[in-house]
Amino acid sequence: MSKPWSHKVIALLALIQGVFGLLRAYNWVQIGTNLFGQGFLLLPFVGTVAVLRGLRIRGLTLAVFTISAIPIISCFQQAIPFKVQARFKLM
Repeated sequence: MSKPWSHKVIALLALIQGVFGLLRAYNWVQIGTNLFGQGFLLLPFVGTVAVLRGLRIRGLTLAVFTISAIPIISCFQQAIPFKVQARFKLM
C-alpha cells in the first residue's frame, strides 16, 4: 500500500531541517573555537559552552536526520522488485 504524499513531504522537510541543523551546529563550534584563544578565564569558558552546544545540536540533528530518512527509504523501496526488496526489509 502506498503512503500518502503528505508523509513524503513531511519526511523531505525533516531532511532539509536536518541539513540546516548540521550547518547551525558547525557555526556554534566555529564560534566556540574562536573564543578559546581570547581572554583568561571567562571567554574560554564561554567558548567551551558554545562548542558543547554545537555538539548537542549536531547529535539531535543527526537523530532527526536518521529518523526522517526511514520513510523516504521505504518509499523508494516500494519501486524495487520483490526479490530484491526481501533483502532490504526495514519494517
